[in-house]
Amino acid sequence: MFLNKIKDKYYLNLLNKFIEKGDVSEIRSLLKKKFIFDKKSNLNDFNKYIIKFLSEQKFEKLFNKNLIWVNSFEEVSYKYINKFLSDILTHNKVSFIEPTKYVDELYDFIRSRNILKIDFEDMCALSYVYQYFLSEKNDNIKILNSSASFFETASNIYFTHYFYTRCYIYIIKNPYEIFQRNKLQNISDNKINHMQELISGDINDILHKYENGTYYISENRQSWSTNVSSWTNPNVKSTFRGLILREEDLFSDPLQKLSEITSHLIQSGLDLNLDYSYLQNYISENPIKIENTEDYSFSKKELKILDRDIGNVANKFDYKPKI
Repeated sequence: MFLNKIKDKYYLNLLNKFIEKGDVSEIRSLLKKKFIFDKKSNLNDFNKYIIKFLSEQKFEKLFNKNLIWVNSFEEVSYKYINKFLSDILTHNKVSFIEPTKYVDELYDFIRSRNILKIDFEDMCALSYVYQYFLSEKNDNIKILNSSASFFETASNIYFTHYFYTRCYIYIIKNPYEIFQRNKLQNISDNKINHMQELISGDINDILHKYENGTYYISENRQSWSTNVSSWTNPNVKSTFRGLILREEDLFSDPLQKLSEITSHLIQSGLDLNLDYSYLQNYISENPIKIENTEDYSFSKKELKILDRDIGNVANKFDYKPKI
């Protein structure tokens, strides 16, 4: 224990020395030795350094900036875009890591360090640490999926940082169709609250359990309107290079929307060609499967509750219930 303390002090003194010099190469090397390779390293100590580095432009090259987020309120909405990104990056010979869920990556991380959980408080406090580890696993482009809302804490910690994130794509789905589908799929079960995941309530997080509940990660999804508003916020879009895509527009004009995604990736620094013949071939070989839902008549009570909680945001994106 005593020797470990001496070793820790030595590393920290050395790190501070490199910080004073602004020696990015040596800082990066030491961070790996002290915090990444050492599975017992103190994440709170590491967090203090990471926050410092992220707050100063001169340390930008410490970070890979290799994360691309493909997010949506529901998992099903980002699957087609995942597949397209994998195909176009392969077609253009851009090295990348296959899309994975952010929560699954976090599970791998906490399991390797014998940490049992990540709740929302942990996420707010250590989000930058988690993403540093994920980003540093490989220099290649890494595609991550999340249904969490974008957040900002009182300490000015965000869901992600632009030193990590190259860009994001956020897919919006009609909330009335989500309700309609849930209602029809469970129409015989009166105990199910079909609005619970859409509207504000006590339970808006998704609890992901692993290994029979030994490990768990809480995903801060929030209500549909909060989730959508958080990612479509103009400041968030501008800072983190966001592209907002309505699922219905992808269905009605896939060539236009896939070309917009390609252009967005090019503008974000990826070495891709905007090849319309490739896009047309991709669409022909990978037709979008449109979910068939029967018409459902909303009751006045349902419409009142939905309009109260999601009406304003839904109207911004031209979503209205079929009456």
